[in-house]
Amino acid sequence: MDFRDPNVDAISNTVLVLAVIYLVICFAIAWIWGRKRRVGFLWSFVFSALMTPIVGLAITLAGKKRDQEYL
Repeated sequence: MDFRDPNVDAISNTVLVLAVIYLVICFAIAWIWGRKRRVGFLWSFVFSALMTPIVGLAITLAGKKRDQEYL
């Protein structure tokens, strides 16, 4: 006999999908803009993940662009 609530499984799956989408957005911000700026990919990803992607994007875009020779 299975006493597990199917609603709990549905909520868990939804939270997992939303967390993956959140991290993909953070990764995209870090990859598209972060790696071209002085803040770099890693810090851009950390700011986006720990705060929100909007705040991480603002911090990333506020940083100076790297010189072309560093790319």
